[in-house]
Amino acid sequence: MRDRMSILSPTGHLGFTPIERGSFELGVARRPDAIVADSGSCEIGPQPLGADEHCSPEAWQRHDLELMLLGARRLGIPMIVDSASDTGTDRGVKQYAGIIRDIARSHALAPFRLATICSEVPRDEVARRLAGGVRVEGLDGRADLTPDVLARTDRLVAVMGVAPIIRALDEGAEVVVAGRSSDSCIFAAPAIRAGFPEAAAYYLGKVLECASFAGEPFMGKESILGTVTADAVTVTAMHPGQRCTVASVASHAMYERANPFFEHVAGGVLDMSHCRYEQQDERTTRVT
Repeated sequence: MRDRMSILSPTGHLGFTPIERGSFELGVARRPDAIVADSGSCEIGPQPLGADEHCSPEAWQRHDLELMLLGARRLGIPMIVDSASDTGTDRGVKQYAGIIRDIARSHALAPFRLATICSEVPRDEVARRLAGGVRVEGLDGRADLTPDVLARTDRLVAVMGVAPIIRALDEGAEVVVAGRSSDSCIFAAPAIRAGFPEAAAYYLGKVLECASFAGEPFMGKESILGTVTADAVTVTAMHPGQRCTVASVASHAMYERANPFFEHVAGGVLDMSHCRYEQQDERTTRVT
């Protein structure tokens, strides 16, 4: 196992507003081991998922994918994107794969291996399982899925964990475009594959998933760099005017959850109740 691994996160929602090039290039100059970005969000609501359409302008999606692809191929490192085209439907995965192929052709990039991971689930298959007695449990005390609700549902996209992404990397993928995933899992996957402890890997993913939201002052779509070791995670703001502080990183760990100390993902639960935060330098916080 290597002693450390660094991942560059350039945006908390690829395509929603364009990645800022300046801090991204500063991050690439640090020579990370992977460039990873989430491209979806539940905050867009059910309409784009049901209608199978994206809410981010395709021009902005292309802008972000181009920056990431060119940076990753320049360094020869993996690029991973999930929840393709906002919702992670099969259409979104195919759309992003097509954009990446277009970008590769337009820049005459050397051949690379592209993996697509679809996670849409046929409604008939879910109906068959319900009829066979399989329980689809409601989250946070909500009602279980019923045949009536399923019949009124236009589209279903499963949420994957780290396993499919690790498999794609194991099979030689240099660019991975995935359907819906637990946000932190796309960052945790390469770290777990490299042999780092699951707790540290999932915390790395949690702190990187929204990029510059883990820094202060607030800045949208600026890059941050996360580094995992066997016993710690450090996170550094790439924009010269932003910093990752104890307050900003700890606050982000409590973001988007009913309980501030637990991160539930596809595959397990990250317990953050004993995390310790220390300011390592002006723009870097270390978490153990």
